[in-house]
Amino acid sequence: MRTGNMKNTFNWILIFGLILFTVLLDKAGPVLFPSVTMVKYASLVVLVGTLPILIFTLNKIKRTNEELRKSKLKLKNIFDTLDVAIWSHDLKTNTLLITPGIEKLYGYTLNDFYEDLTLWKKVIYPEDFQIIDDREWRIALGEAVTSEYRIIRQTEKSAGFGTEVFQLLIIKGI
Repeated sequence: MRTGNMKNTFNWILIFGLILFTVLLDKAGPVLFPSVTMVKYASLVVLVGTLPILIFTLNKIKRTNEELRKSKLKLKNIFDTLDVAIWSHDLKTNTLLITPGIEKLYGYTLNDFYEDLTLWKKVIYPEDFQIIDDREWRIALGEAVTSEYRIIRQTEKSAGFGTEVFQLLIIKGI
């Protein structure tokens, strides 16, 4: 992947250099070459020679962007149809990726979690707070952590909303 990016960068530098060379040749050419016609032809040849490289590079970028769009769509479809809860929280950018299965597990909507990034902590069973504190400390040290704790799950009941205690097993790989 990195090699492809370097090759595209090289192509763009080459194209820019050739166009710059053409412009400079057009401006300084009459001084260097007495025949202005030769300078015009040389400029035209260089410019025409860069067109295939430019077209190839633009087509490759277009294909790559289309493949990326398709891959993102496939991944989104997978996440949207999973009947399991997957939770990914990038601590560096503070962004969440969660699947709809989280709604069944916690009893809260996806929007509830996106609106309040700490909701998952707020529903932890009070006696299990120490497990979470220990888990966060170990993750900060770079350890892979497996932890098990309980949550107070929001559930629908005939008389309104109630709660129940539900046990979770969380695996965090670094």
